[in-house]
Amino acid sequence: MIKNVHIRGFKCFDDEVIDFSNLTVITGPNSSGKSSLLQALLINLNHSNMNDAEIQRYVDDLGTFIDLKNKKTNPDKFSIDIKLDTDRLISYFRCLESPSVINGYGALSKPLTPWYLSANRRMLSETGFGAPSELSCGIFGENISSYYHSRKDDKLEDNLIINKTSANTLESQVNYWLSYICSSEISVFVDQITTTVYRSYYKIDNQEYKPQNLGAGVSYLISVIVRALLMPKSNFDTCCFIIENPEIHLHPKSQARLAEFFAFVARTGRQIIIETHSEHLISKLRYCIYNKQIEASQVVIQYRQPDKFEKIEILPNGKLLNETGEHSFPRGFFDATLDNIFEINSNV
Repeated sequence: MIKNVHIRGFKCFDDEVIDFSNLTVITGPNSSGKSSLLQALLINLNHSNMNDAEIQRYVDDLGTFIDLKNKKTNPDKFSIDIKLDTDRLISYFRCLESPSVINGYGALSKPLTPWYLSANRRMLSETGFGAPSELSCGIFGENISSYYHSRKDDKLEDNLIINKTSANTLESQVNYWLSYICSSEISVFVDQITTTVYRSYYKIDNQEYKPQNLGAGVSYLISVIVRALLMPKSNFDTCCFIIENPEIHLHPKSQARLAEFFAFVARTGRQIIIETHSEHLISKLRYCIYNKQIEASQVVIQYRQPDKFEKIEILPNGKLLNETGEHSFPRGFFDATLDNIFEINSNV
């Protein structure tokens, strides 16, 4: 599990250490550096692993050293160092100005594999393609049909089975969470038509529906639930799940319930890193801690200020604790809603 990352000279980062926990929430204004933090993780972890061709293509598309160096400090190198909490292993990554391509050295003796879902992921479609042996749903969720079909009968660990009255298979638990998060008795199914073609559909009250005839948020949600439940069953240090905007196209109530799902998975010792703009998701996480659905020490919020990340912890009573020890939060965090509420209340 990642304990922290030390970034120097990379994009908007001068010299900064960012802490992580089982469930780390990355939030803040647009174009402030949230995605740059995730990119730094992916560059380092993929370099130390080199097993994911999709992530490698994503990293390559980020550009050369000139594109990725801090434009204000103009360094001749940048570095991304990751420290794990067990065995205190460190992964070093260095990129020098000459040659001006991404390269690095130093790696974890036990590589940590990043699972990544991009904010630009695709919806579940009625017809999907892929090989039966897909190892991943893809960083855009493009292989979710074949991936889910090949794994739907997998037996999950006991601590990942929330609905004890149903089967302990991936399919059963995915459909439980899908129904719970969406507040509707909905199930998703994938049938194999040929060796490379799959048909996906939903069922509500035993009636079939094409994916395009249900809300987009439901389809975007499938790859998030499937991937999270399939994180390695043992030795959690070998994997972390990075998700951009998991709340895409979800109703506020569903965004809040999605937070419960993340808390449920993260409390087992697995590591999930999410980048989100959802106040509903973050507020629900506070309640999950207050309601003892996850330990306070297992959740951390990293809020991007103009020039650095500010770590915000959640106390066991659900209150926020910033780096100065105040039961507060930084300016800009939830301000839009609160300012409006205060104005309305002051005129009552």
